Amino acid sequence: MRRRDVYKEQAAQIVRSNYWVQTGAFLIRAPLLIMAVLFGGRGIQGILILVLLLVLWNIFTVGLCWFTLRAQRGVEQIRDVYTVLGDHLLNVIVTMLLRDLTILVFSLLLVVPGVMKAYELRMVPYILAERPDTSPLDAMRESKELTEGQRMRLFQLDVSFLGWLALTVATGGIAAIFWTESYYANTNGLVYVALCDSRDTRTSFTDRAYDGYDDPDDSEEEYRDDFEQDPDPYQSNQDPEAPYAQKEGGRDFL
Repeated sequence: MRRRDVYKEQAAQIVRSNYWVQTGAFLIRAPLLIMAVLFGGRGIQGILILVLLLVLWNIFTVGLCWFTLRAQRGVEQIRDVYTVLGDHLLNVIVTMLLRDLTILVFSLLLVVPGVMKAYELRMVPYILAERPDTSPLDAMRESKELTEGQRMRLFQLDVSFLGWLALTVATGGIAAIFWTESYYANTNGLVYVALCDSRDTRTSFTDRAYDGYDDPDDSEEEYRDDFEQDPDPYQSNQDPEAPYAQKEGGRDFL
C-alpha cells in the first residue's frame, strides 16, 4: 500500500471516530465562501470585502490545522479552532497574507512556479498552529525545509483526491461539508506530523497538542517515521480497522 493511502485511511478513521465534531468544525468557514460569492469583487468595496474574507479564512485555516493536530490524539474540540492563536493573531494574519502574496507573485510569473511555491509553503499554517509567534520568514523557511524533496509526493497526494473533488462539484459543495474537507485536512495533518517527525522537530507539537489529554498508559517514547521509507504500518500486529484515536500512543503509523 502506498504511504499516501495509509495516511488517507488513518484520516478517514479520525473523521469517523468523531464525525459530527469534525463536520461542525469545518462548517465554520462555509459562510465566508457564501459571502465572497454574494458580495466580493464588485468595485473597491467588493475588493476590500474579499481581502477581509481572506483574512478571516486564513485565521480559521490555522485554527483548523490545530484542530486536526489535536484530532490525532482524539482530543479535538470545536473551540480549538478559536483558542489556538491567543495573543499572536496579528502575526498569524501577516504571515498568512505574506504567504498568499508570495504564491500570487510567483503565479503571475508562470503557472508552474506558482504551483511549486504553493507546495513549498503548504505547511505554513500548521507551523503557525503549533507556534503562532513564529515570524513570517521563519515559518516560510521551515515549510520549505519540510517539503524539500517531497513536493511531487504532495502533488500525487492531491491528485488522489480528484475523485472527491469531482463529487464535491457534482453535489454543489455538499460532499465537502459532510466529508471531503475534513478528510483532506486530516490527511494533510498526518503528513505534516510525519514530515516533522522525520526531522525530529516536533517538540512544540508534543508540548501543545497533548495539552489537556492525560493518558497514563502513554510513554514518553516518540514514534518516528520517514515519509519516504518506513515499511507499511498495516503489516504490524495492530488491527488497522481499530478506531485511530484508540490505538496506543494515538499514532501507530509513525
